[in-house]
Amino acid sequence: TYRGLCAALEQGHFQLHAQPIRRLRGVAPDEYEVLVRMVDEEGRVLPPEQFLSAATRYQLLDRLDQWVLMQALAMLEAH
Repeated sequence: TYRGLCAALEQGHFQLHAQPIRRLRGVAPDEYEVLVRMVDEEGRVLPPEQFLSAATRYQLLDRLDQWVLMQALAMLEAH
């Protein structure tokens, strides 16, 4: 729901997961893709297919994108 997504954004109920990108051949530099997950009220980690369509419907993708970008930059700064 709209309220649930807004509350999740405000309360930081999203997580980023950095997943390494592995090449099949050769030695690759360290590369990662960053995946976003939502944590529901019961503490379950939800994949994007369970919240992105609602975020799109309620026009919250810009807010989610901004959150992801800020968190990803903080992760990079820490390393």
